[in-house]
Amino acid sequence: MTATSDKNGLVRFTGLKYGGDAKSSESNKQQDGTYKYDADKASTNYWIAEIEAPNGFEKYNEIIAVTINKDSYNEKTYQYIK
Repeated sequence: MTATSDKNGLVRFTGLKYGGDAKSSESNKQQDGTYKYDADKASTNYWIAEIEAPNGFEKYNEIIAVTINKDSYNEKTYQYIK
């Protein structure tokens, strides 16, 4: 996983995993005993915290919850917090 930020402080995370193991939930168990899940509905939650602000910026003290899914890479809406 890598993280890079632009001049406005927007951080892009690449390489985040999502979805997990089908065996992680009994609701994914099929009648024949095998496990499967719908990859189109798979997601994983992450929490982001700023540990140290760059020079000239104020540290953001809140925890930010983010949900990653198969379409996250294609997100077109960004919210800048000032």
